[in-house]
Amino acid sequence: MNSINFTAKLTVNPNLRKTLKTSNLDEIIEKTKPIVEHPYISNFLDEDEIILSGLKNRNGEGLLIQIGNQKIEIKTKTPINPILIVSQILLYICLKNGVQPVSGSPERIFEAAKKLFEKN
Repeated sequence: MNSINFTAKLTVNPNLRKTLKTSNLDEIIEKTKPIVEHPYISNFLDEDEIILSGLKNRNGEGLLIQIGNQKIEIKTKTPINPILIVSQILLYICLKNGVQPVSGSPERIFEAAKKLFEKN
């Protein structure tokens, strides 16, 4: 019997390339897409699509992550690192499943996500 896997999809709004001035959008997509579309991660998402859009930030870079009705804003003075985006998606998954990281740093979010994934 064949199994069918449904995975989440990463969608990049075309305005993002225009909005980001110093961040490497190709690197962001390259490193974020495999994580979002991984079947195991997709199982923890109720939504079937994660949308990355541009967000105006006069003082630097801005990015909006939309997961269903949830919107996560990233504003920074420096280029946006893909790790920051992945950590915010994992933080969403953790909080949705009742797991609270020790702090908001990417390292602590990854630790909390790892514990969540090991339990399930």
